[in-house]
Amino acid sequence: MSIINDLSELLIRIAMWIVFVRFWIQWAYADFYNPISQGIVKLSNPVCQPFRKLVPANRRYDWGSLIAFIALALLRWLLDYLLMGSVNRQLVDVDYIIRNTFYLLLDVSLMAIFFMLIIQAIASWIAGSHYNPAIKLISQLTEPLLRPIRRIFPPSGGLDFSPMIAMILVWLLLRIFTPSPGLF
Repeated sequence: MSIINDLSELLIRIAMWIVFVRFWIQWAYADFYNPISQGIVKLSNPVCQPFRKLVPANRRYDWGSLIAFIALALLRWLLDYLLMGSVNRQLVDVDYIIRNTFYLLLDVSLMAIFFMLIIQAIASWIAGSHYNPAIKLISQLTEPLLRPIRRIFPPSGGLDFSPMIAMILVWLLLRIFTPSPGLF
């Protein structure tokens, strides 16, 4: 049962990453016509479309994607409950499911942001990487986070420390707000 549980967690986390990035693309006003953006939208459509019909998106927020993100997290913990065989129809621990759903939402979203920052920092060292559509999208997604940091700590001598500062802040948020530290 553990392998099935681990596999279901992996698949749901991957789906959550894709749905979160879809939500983030609209929130950050990233290029929707970027081929990577189009791929993310096509991959997430089966999960997001039913929720987008119920709650349409407005200019800045794709509420259907956000609700799909939350629904996937709830599904993960409900599957955990079912697969572990600990479900007694009368003793479902709702507090456990809600609390761990919240932690999972934080963990997945902060880890996605953390990895986008790492990829952007590494790509900034490679010449010509700014022409890559994936790097361009990641740069557009992380810019709303880095802009306030750049106002406080402007690039000096051609070195931009804002991605490193943002990574440290995201890592601290992960350590403070999620009970399981993820990769750390």
